[in-house]
Amino acid sequence: MKFSLDTDHYEDLRLSFSESDFSSDVSEVIEEFCFAMASFFVDLAMKLNCDANQAANLKGVCLPCIGGNIDLMLKQGVVKSADDEPVSEEELDVLMQGMKANGFSQEEIETVVQLVKDRGGLEAAKEYLKRIAEGAEAEA
Repeated sequence: MKFSLDTDHYEDLRLSFSESDFSSDVSEVIEEFCFAMASFFVDLAMKLNCDANQAANLKGVCLPCIGGNIDLMLKQGVVKSADDEPVSEEELDVLMQGMKANGFSQEEIETVVQLVKDRGGLEAAKEYLKRIAEGAEAEA
Protein backbone atom coordinates (compact mmCIF):
# COMPACT_ATOMS: atom_id res chain seq x y z
CA MET A 1 0.00 0.00 0.00
CA LYS A 2 1.40 3.40 -0.98
CA PHE A 3 0.15 6.84 0.12
CA SER A 4 0.51 10.22 -1.53
CA LEU A 5 -1.27 13.30 -0.18
CA ASP A 6 -1.06 17.06 -0.57
CA THR A 7 -2.94 18.37 2.48
CA ASP A 8 -3.90 21.53 0.59
CA HIS A 9 -5.65 19.39 -2.03
CA TYR A 10 -6.82 16.26 -0.23
CA GLU A 11 -9.08 15.38 -3.14
CA ASP A 12 -5.86 14.46 -4.98
CA LEU A 13 -5.12 11.68 -2.47
CA ARG A 14 -3.51 8.65 -4.03
CA LEU A 15 -3.77 5.36 -2.21
CA SER A 16 -2.28 2.62 -4.33
CA PHE A 17 -2.79 -1.08 -3.71
CA SER A 18 -0.45 -3.85 -4.80
CA GLU A 19 -1.71 -7.11 -6.27
CA SER A 20 -1.18 -8.77 -2.88
CA ASP A 21 -3.32 -6.07 -1.22
CA PHE A 22 -6.20 -6.92 -3.56
CA SER A 23 -5.90 -10.61 -2.81
CA SER A 24 -5.60 -10.09 0.96
CA ASP A 25 -8.35 -10.44 3.50
CA VAL A 26 -9.96 -7.06 4.28
CA SER A 27 -8.76 -7.33 7.89
CA GLU A 28 -5.14 -7.50 6.65
CA VAL A 29 -5.62 -4.41 4.48
CA ILE A 30 -7.15 -2.55 7.43
CA GLU A 31 -4.30 -3.64 9.69
CA GLU A 32 -1.72 -2.40 7.15
CA PHE A 33 -3.59 0.89 6.75
CA CYS A 34 -3.68 1.42 10.53
CA PHE A 35 0.04 0.67 10.76
CA ALA A 36 0.70 3.23 8.02
CA MET A 37 -1.35 5.88 9.84
CA ALA A 38 0.53 5.12 13.07
CA SER A 39 3.81 5.46 11.19
CA PHE A 40 2.75 8.86 9.85
CA PHE A 41 1.91 9.92 13.41
CA VAL A 42 5.28 8.75 14.75
CA ASP A 43 7.03 10.58 11.91
CA LEU A 44 5.11 13.76 12.82
CA ALA A 45 6.03 13.39 16.50
CA MET A 46 9.68 12.89 15.61
CA LYS A 47 9.70 15.91 13.28
CA LEU A 48 8.17 17.98 16.09
CA ASN A 49 10.97 16.71 18.39
CA CYS A 50 8.48 15.17 20.84
CA ASP A 51 9.65 12.91 23.62
CA ALA A 52 7.48 9.91 24.58
CA ASN A 53 5.25 11.93 26.96
CA GLN A 54 4.80 14.75 24.46
CA ALA A 55 3.99 12.22 21.72
CA ALA A 56 1.34 10.65 23.95
CA ASN A 57 -0.18 14.10 24.53
CA LEU A 58 -0.03 14.81 20.79
CA LYS A 59 -1.87 11.54 20.18
CA GLY A 60 -4.59 12.73 22.55
CA VAL A 61 -4.98 15.87 20.46
CA CYS A 62 -4.68 14.23 17.04
CA LEU A 63 -7.05 11.28 17.38
CA PRO A 64 -10.20 13.33 18.15
CA CYS A 65 -9.21 15.81 15.43
CA ILE A 66 -8.81 12.97 12.92
CA GLY A 67 -12.19 11.57 13.95
CA GLY A 68 -13.78 14.99 13.52
CA ASN A 69 -12.27 15.37 10.06
CA ILE A 70 -13.55 11.93 9.05
CA ASP A 71 -17.04 12.82 10.31
CA LEU A 72 -16.96 16.11 8.37
CA MET A 73 -15.83 14.43 5.16
CA LEU A 74 -18.51 11.75 5.47
CA LYS A 75 -21.13 14.43 6.14
CA GLN A 76 -19.97 16.25 2.99
CA GLY A 77 -20.70 13.10 1.01
CA VAL A 78 -17.19 12.15 -0.09
CA VAL A 79 -18.14 8.47 0.32
CA LYS A 80 -21.07 7.27 -1.74
CA SER A 81 -24.14 5.94 -0.01
CA ALA A 82 -24.75 2.20 -0.30
CA ASP A 83 -28.07 2.91 -2.02
CA ASP A 84 -26.58 5.23 -4.68
CA GLU A 85 -27.09 3.87 -8.17
CA PRO A 86 -24.14 3.99 -10.55
CA VAL A 87 -24.24 6.58 -13.30
CA SER A 88 -25.82 5.17 -16.45
CA GLU A 89 -23.85 4.94 -19.66
CA GLU A 90 -26.60 7.00 -21.34
CA GLU A 91 -26.05 9.89 -18.90
CA LEU A 92 -22.32 9.73 -19.46
CA ASP A 93 -22.76 9.64 -23.25
CA VAL A 94 -25.00 12.74 -23.15
CA LEU A 95 -22.43 14.49 -20.94
CA MET A 96 -19.54 13.57 -23.28
CA GLN A 97 -21.41 14.64 -26.41
CA GLY A 98 -22.35 17.96 -24.81
CA MET A 99 -18.78 18.60 -23.76
CA LYS A 100 -17.47 17.71 -27.23
CA ALA A 101 -20.00 20.09 -28.80
CA ASN A 102 -18.74 22.85 -26.49
CA GLY A 103 -15.08 22.38 -27.44
CA PHE A 104 -13.72 20.48 -24.44
CA SER A 105 -10.57 18.42 -25.03
CA GLN A 106 -10.63 14.64 -24.75
CA GLU A 107 -8.53 14.86 -21.57
CA GLU A 108 -10.96 17.34 -20.01
CA ILE A 109 -13.91 15.13 -20.94
CA GLU A 110 -12.25 12.04 -19.45
CA THR A 111 -11.47 13.93 -16.23
CA VAL A 112 -15.05 15.15 -15.85
CA VAL A 113 -16.52 11.73 -16.66
CA GLN A 114 -14.26 10.13 -14.03
CA LEU A 115 -15.32 12.76 -11.49
CA VAL A 116 -19.00 12.09 -12.23
CA LYS A 117 -18.43 8.34 -11.86
CA ASP A 118 -16.48 8.80 -8.62
CA ARG A 119 -19.14 11.09 -7.14
CA GLY A 120 -22.06 8.93 -8.25
CA GLY A 121 -23.73 11.39 -10.59
CA LEU A 122 -23.65 14.79 -12.23
CA GLU A 123 -25.39 16.59 -9.36
CA ALA A 124 -23.02 15.12 -6.77
CA ALA A 125 -20.04 16.11 -8.94
CA LYS A 126 -21.41 19.67 -9.25
CA GLU A 127 -21.84 19.91 -5.47
CA TYR A 128 -18.32 18.63 -4.94
CA LEU A 129 -16.86 21.19 -7.36
CA LYS A 130 -18.97 23.92 -5.76
CA ARG A 131 -17.50 23.10 -2.32
CA ILE A 132 -13.99 23.23 -3.76
CA ALA A 133 -14.68 26.58 -5.45
CA GLU A 134 -16.15 28.00 -2.24
CA GLY A 135 -13.07 26.87 -0.36
CA ALA A 136 -10.81 28.52 -2.94
CA GLU A 137 -12.82 31.76 -2.74
CA ALA A 138 -12.54 31.77 1.05
CA GLU A 139 -8.76 31.41 0.80
CA ALA A 140 -8.45 34.30 -1.71
